[in-house]
Amino acid sequence: MNDTESAKSSDRTESLVEVITTDPEFRCPGCGFDPGQLQPSSAAAAARSFGRRWRELFDSSSDAVEDRSAALTQPDDGGWSPLDRARRVALVLDAEAGALNVVWLRDRPVLVSPTVNTDGPVGTDVDDVLSSLATAGEFLARRIDDYGVDGWDRVGIREGREVSALHLIREAIHEGVHHLRHAADDLEPLGVHDLERDGD
Repeated sequence: MNDTESAKSSDRTESLVEVITTDPEFRCPGCGFDPGQLQPSSAAAAARSFGRRWRELFDSSSDAVEDRSAALTQPDDGGWSPLDRARRVALVLDAEAGALNVVWLRDRPVLVSPTVNTDGPVGTDVDDVLSSLATAGEFLARRIDDYGVDGWDRVGIREGREVSALHLIREAIHEGVHHLRHAADDLEPLGVHDLERDGD
């Protein structure tokens, strides 16, 4: 967990845009994600992979410890638990897919800066959260597919600045990668890890 996450752990409603910028040279210091390297075709594949990858990570915890629910729901040092992270990703992917759809349908729409409440509607059951995450990933991937090869320079206006469709999908995939890697790090002492981590 990084310092930002530790400081905000008591506030379960956060802006989802806190860890990515429009700087083309940006590389996330927390997970190493480089949004400038992500193109739409690979973004759609990544979105579809999240449901499987998170389920594999959580299923691996069942093999490592008898009480999977404790491993996944007990936060590290009072911060985000692995399940908190999965719940957040499900909500983020869904929100970003909705924003992407609005940008596709309207010219320069005003986008509400999305927030994510980890005590929100996705639920607390591990299987329910994973199902919601897989559904949200597929929803986002379909919105990406709708754009085809054109339209990625379309923009919305969020908090007074332009945000391109391409930026929205990079933001979404970053969230999935960022929290998957941190969840894997949290579970690593139990012998659990993300098998595809090195392939991102």
